[in-house]
Amino acid sequence: MEWVTSSPTPLRGDSEDHDDRRIRQVVNAYLRLHPPIPGYDADDLYQEGRTVWLRAKHTFRSDGGASLSTYIGRVVENRLSDLAREGRAGRRWSPRGTLSLDAPVGEDGDPLADLLRDGAPSPDVEAERSELVERLARMRERLPLRQQEVLDALADERHRAGIARDLGISRDTLYEDIRRIRDACRDAGLEDFLR
Repeated sequence: MEWVTSSPTPLRGDSEDHDDRRIRQVVNAYLRLHPPIPGYDADDLYQEGRTVWLRAKHTFRSDGGASLSTYIGRVVENRLSDLAREGRAGRRWSPRGTLSLDAPVGEDGDPLADLLRDGAPSPDVEAERSELVERLARMRERLPLRQQEVLDALADERHRAGIARDLGISRDTLYEDIRRIRDACRDAGLEDFLR
């Protein structure tokens, strides 16, 4: 019993249970409203939220104007937004650091370099991908500036209402620009990129 009372980590109480419930609420609401974050499931996002809240908990001030629940929500939502932005950029933060390519990994103990090589695209696939990227770039260059901005925003998977607001155009104009972008894709033989 001595260890429990002298432990630097306090026992969980009602306050921490409230924090956990609030973090789960924020994560669940985020997942309902946003596309999935690459590389993270709901439990991963909860752990990220819990971690960021434990780090930020000491910064809460009750006289700051926000309730504890609101403050938790903001802290966790900001972290989830950061993760989504990193996911769109193709990164996932890892606390593990770097691994040597010679390090044995997996059940068979194969070197990391061998495992990476197995998943690498073939030169033919890479050449096809490169050609496709060039065709997309040429098609994009032929678009007017605003349609280029719309295409870039759509590629970032932004919501259409936000795109129209950010570009200062009506939704009707946005949908007309999207129709013209689709026509340009069809003309360039890039129908596979249309949704």
